[in-house]
Amino acid sequence: MSFRTRLAGIGYVLGTALAVAAILYFFSSNWGGLPRGAKTLLAACMTAGFYALAFVPATLPFWRKHGDFLPLVFLFAGVMAFGGTAALLNGIYNAHADEWRLFAVWFVPALLFSVLLRNVWFYALAYVIGHLALYFAFYPGTYFIRYTDWEIAGIIGLFGAINLLLYMTAERGLWRAGFVRPLSLAVFLFAAVWLSNSFVLNGVGHWLNLLSVAVLAACFRLFGKRRDSLALSLTGLAASFYAVLKFLELMEEHFSEVFFFFGLVFVALLLTANVLFFRFVARLGAGGGAGEDASASGTRVRTQRSGRATDNGGEGTLARHIRGTDDSAERADGPAAARVVGNIVTIVGTVIGAVSLIGLLMLLGEAWDEPGLAVFAVSVLLIALTAWLPRLNPTVRNTGLMIGLIAGNFSVFPYHEAWVNLVVLALGILCWFRVQGTGVKLVVHFIVQLTFVFFSLLHLEWYGNESAWILIILAAANAVIYALHERAGSPALRRPLELGSPLFMLAALFWLTFLEDVFTGSHALFNAMFFVLVSGLLVLSVRRKRHYDTTLSMVFWLLFVSFKYYDWLWDLLHKSLTMLLGGLILIALSALLDRRADRGKKAVGSPDANEASGADLAGGAEPSDGFSASVGHNGRPARLLPYRRLAAVLAILALQFAYIGGEIIVRENLIARGTTVQLAVHPDDLAYYRSGDATWVRYTISDLPEPMARELRDGGMTAGKRIRLVLRPDAEGVYQIDRIYREGETVRAGEVVINGRFDGWGGIRYGIESRDPDGDGGRKPSSLSPVVQVRISANGNAMLED
Repeated sequence: MSFRTRLAGIGYVLGTALAVAAILYFFSSNWGGLPRGAKTLLAACMTAGFYALAFVPATLPFWRKHGDFLPLVFLFAGVMAFGGTAALLNGIYNAHADEWRLFAVWFVPALLFSVLLRNVWFYALAYVIGHLALYFAFYPGTYFIRYTDWEIAGIIGLFGAINLLLYMTAERGLWRAGFVRPLSLAVFLFAAVWLSNSFVLNGVGHWLNLLSVAVLAACFRLFGKRRDSLALSLTGLAASFYAVLKFLELMEEHFSEVFFFFGLVFVALLLTANVLFFRFVARLGAGGGAGEDASASGTRVRTQRSGRATDNGGEGTLARHIRGTDDSAERADGPAAARVVGNIVTIVGTVIGAVSLIGLLMLLGEAWDEPGLAVFAVSVLLIALTAWLPRLNPTVRNTGLMIGLIAGNFSVFPYHEAWVNLVVLALGILCWFRVQGTGVKLVVHFIVQLTFVFFSLLHLEWYGNESAWILIILAAANAVIYALHERAGSPALRRPLELGSPLFMLAALFWLTFLEDVFTGSHALFNAMFFVLVSGLLVLSVRRKRHYDTTLSMVFWLLFVSFKYYDWLWDLLHKSLTMLLGGLILIALSALLDRRADRGKKAVGSPDANEASGADLAGGAEPSDGFSASVGHNGRPARLLPYRRLAAVLAILALQFAYIGGEIIVRENLIARGTTVQLAVHPDDLAYYRSGDATWVRYTISDLPEPMARELRDGGMTAGKRIRLVLRPDAEGVYQIDRIYREGETVRAGEVVINGRFDGWGGIRYGIESRDPDGDGGRKPSSLSPVVQVRISANGNAMLED
């Protein structure tokens, strides 16, 4: 695949991401300033536009070579747009829909597409949306609901049971789970351990310790028999988390020198147990093959037996196109997974050991003049011993070095001397060379930079905007490391530098863009420099086929555009429309580049043509991959998505547009049969409202009379519950609360029924409190009347008049 084609693929993803981000602005602004009809029309067209793009690639030759990649991207964006449209319609019509209902509506097309396309990214989207719907069913976003400890335990258990069911069905090959399978297992194990948390479940967590231990023991036994090293590693991580949680619970109850001493003993035992455990896992990988490979093989066999056909748009398609890898790169090697979890356990043990060591020395040294100096001396001794003792277990060495390094960084605060800070900085660099493992080296890399930050703040006194010099030095140092990392002779040294230096460099430069001027024009200079640098790094990474750098640059590019676009330009309405336009322009420019690349392949002697031909000859484009030239086995053009599943795709689309159309028709009909009333702004908010900058305004009907509020509280009404009130006009024609509406009662002439939600105390929220300061048409503050025109629909939902 040529450089231009790869760059165009990145452009398609970035352009689509910008357009999807515009949906968030659409939802945030509610398009204040546009009439309701324009809002609903644009809301429907937004979803229709993304889905329409999914049908285009099959008709354009220069897009067909991407296979199912572009249809999948646009279908994915269409599902995202549908969720934004559903939320937007709820805001436009103030439908008072619960958050979980909106996510449940959004979940339906995500689930249907995931089942139809068997693509891991659609499965992941449905997984996330489904969990959000379940979470908001118990915890509405804007209200606090109090549950008993047993009820909270039941909610956590429900999440755990659902993830266990997902994992078991994925193990049986019923769906192509990809990375969602270990994720569901991890969430299940986390839920099982969290049930024993006495900080959250006071009084109940102690009783559920037996359940947590039983789950962990059962997983160890089951996965040990199956030789599934990845699942064993996740279980080992959960067991370590459980041990750490119990340590923290005990520390709260027994804060003393003796406890911290036993904390150090606990770390020693924990590390010993984990070393033995991961040796066992390594033997599994060496003797019986990686458990994950065996599991994956079993899944493939079960899938073949069930007779299921695999789409080109299957698991990992989008990720392979972005990263340029195949399925084999996504299967975790058993020993490698064990090493990753070993690094995590080392970090957990380091935190506990460092806390115990510092706490013990500080408590014992209360009678000393300089307890910080004692912490520094012990940290130097510990680093020296673990760095140079021969034949020391790598996990023990890593943990000892990191405990010493963290303790040394702590000592620079109570013992305020510059030479101590510089010594700790030098020791940090030494620790980086002595520790083993990419993950541990990345953590040490971060701690060394933190040590320099401490030195700059404590001794150079670079505070406020002068902290820009700290970020500049860190960014420059990481840039030099990134430029020279390939000269490192050993992969064990080169890999952590390759991963860490660009991440820390971009993070420092990104942070720099938020600081005010250090010198005249520095803020604009830093922002321009970051945008040029990250864009150049993105293009260079695509050309050099550096997949990690490409992904990292894309993330920071999108973060920069989103944050700065939000901070700098216009109001939310113009942000949303221009960001959508920018995304479409980027997609169009990528299409032009893609077309030029397609023409270049046909030109004799073209570098793009040679590169593409070389890739094809090397087997870089296989018919089974969704990004090869779309040619079937019979030599005829293969049918791409969505045409390959046309009837099912159209049915899913029809279902979504039926919901959108039905929602608009029903709401408009209710509004047409409604009543326009006058509401008065609350006296306490009147000055704020008239300032023209108000974003949240209460009304005189926002506070219930105390007898009504007491009645609701005594009746057990909780926050977030719906309530219906009867309003009637006063002598000035402004409507006020008359009484609580009783189901079935007759409303007298001149009265109206309005829907709201109880806030748990004595206030009511009607959904019309939020205001857009930019949507008042540029009127002067004095022209804002304290009386607001509100349309109450036939079912009681209130809307501010356009």
